[in-house]
Amino acid sequence: GLVKWRNTHAKPKGRIQEVDNCNLAVECAKKLGLVVVNIGGADLAAGSRTALLLGLAWQLMRLHLLEVLEGLKRRQQSQTPGAVFQETWGDGPSLGGGGPAVTERDVVQWANAVAAQAAARGLQAAPPAIRSCGDPALGDGVFLVSVVAGLAPEKRRSLGQVVDWSLVMVANPDAAKGGGSGDGEAKGGASKGEPSGGGGDGWKRANALYAISVARKMGACVFLQPEDVTEVNPKMLFAFLASLWVFSLGLDAPAAAS
Repeated sequence: GLVKWRNTHAKPKGRIQEVDNCNLAVECAKKLGLVVVNIGGADLAAGSRTALLLGLAWQLMRLHLLEVLEGLKRRQQSQTPGAVFQETWGDGPSLGGGGPAVTERDVVQWANAVAAQAAARGLQAAPPAIRSCGDPALGDGVFLVSVVAGLAPEKRRSLGQVVDWSLVMVANPDAAKGGGSGDGEAKGGASKGEPSGGGGDGWKRANALYAISVARKMGACVFLQPEDVTEVNPKMLFAFLASLWVFSLGLDAPAAAS
């Protein structure tokens, strides 16, 4: 395996053994291809340089998400030809070998496809496709609600109505007209207005909070704050979309550190 456990100290006695463990963790991170610059075992042991530690934690979380998605896509490719995630198959080298890798581009293309499927079922007008997880269009939360609404509704009929579009606010109400979905998942159209106490961009935060709440209600494991959406935090938005993808394939989403 990656870790030589005989070189670790399960119950470190003193500072030296703690630093030894942390040095081994840094070496393992380098073997995984993570960017480890100006950080050593002593920094991990001391808990200093918080920004670098958070950056390392983010890289580990992102690598785990991509590896899970890669395994799922490989499995589903052999079981379900023609699925959406196969149409977005990446071209890069595999993280684990033996197949193309899942990239952020794949996650973005999957999200665009699911949002378009929601529109095709009459849930709402199709939102503009996003170009990346840092696309400014994600800031109002409407696209995220569209993705949540488009997630395999046939698997969650017991939840009843998943998205109530009358609760979703947009700057231009003509841009998201609702329609009958045929299976009771969405009613009415997106509304225009300012949520109480929300300030000038309060409606964006309300949309973000609604998308997060509905995703959690469906059973997805989501670690995201509304501010991550309104401020267009690309790292956390990537984690959110990737977790939804994993959930849509019938698995629990991996935990992401906020």
